[in-house]
Amino acid sequence: MVDTALQCTAGVVNVRVAAGAGEKEILANAFKAITRSNFSFLDHSASARRVLWWHHFFFRQPATVVLRASERKPTQQYADLDSSARALTHDYGARVLIDASNNSLPDAAFATKREKMLELEPMRRELLQELPELQLLHEAPKSANLADVVWMCVGGNPADYKGLLGAWEDQQRQNIEQVVALFVQNLVGKAIDDVSSAVASSKHLQGL
Repeated sequence: MVDTALQCTAGVVNVRVAAGAGEKEILANAFKAITRSNFSFLDHSASARRVLWWHHFFFRQPATVVLRASERKPTQQYADLDSSARALTHDYGARVLIDASNNSLPDAAFATKREKMLELEPMRRELLQELPELQLLHEAPKSANLADVVWMCVGGNPADYKGLLGAWEDQQRQNIEQVVALFVQNLVGKAIDDVSSAVASSKHLQGL
């Protein structure tokens, strides 16, 4: 919902950042988004600088560049998000928001003393149940006496509930018991794999 709101806001450009992307690639994609150009072979840095300057001149505030980091697999390198954000901010006068999960942002990016961090905690169950788009999903597991099981495994993550909703809709909103069973088993399986990987990588975690 936040992402959709930003996309519809004037003065905001969104840039998808792949795992392992370097600063040069990220800046090039940001400049293309700022100038709304589709020509990859051109250098858009000067044009982007002019667009950002005029935006600040007319609106008395910097334009916002949202760097949306893709999920990083364990074998992939971190994208150069911190250095790219620094360049866009200090060299081009943009305001930069980095939308990244914990595994997509290096620890060094949290220690610059220039950032403002906004960490989204899991939703409370009462708040999650008030989301209009999930009303039908809450009612179906409740009628099947599975609501507590889903909550214990999914917790307050709306994205997981939307994933469960998608799986249920794939079954034409039938067989909620089977859909919940498969979905929960998948989550538990991933958690077991995560624990096994952590234990294998560090002796200090053998107690798990």
